[in-house]
Amino acid sequence: IGREEGNTIRLTERNVSRKHARLSRVDGRFVLEDIGSYNGIKVNGSRMGTEVDLGAGDQIRLSGSYEID
Repeated sequence: IGREEGNTIRLTERNVSRKHARLSRVDGRFVLEDIGSYNGIKVNGSRMGTEVDLGAGDQIRLSGSYEID
């Protein structure tokens, strides 16, 4: 996920980093990883660290502009 061409999910706002986040499926669970974004990521309203396991109904916010439910 990021602003740069070549990302599977491309978000074009300037406050999204070129390479912002990675969403992966690992052993049946979804893992969201911040891969060096400048503005960070919030999950359920709290700024996440480097990596977080996601659950059903979690809300992801990237740079204040994009919300993923």
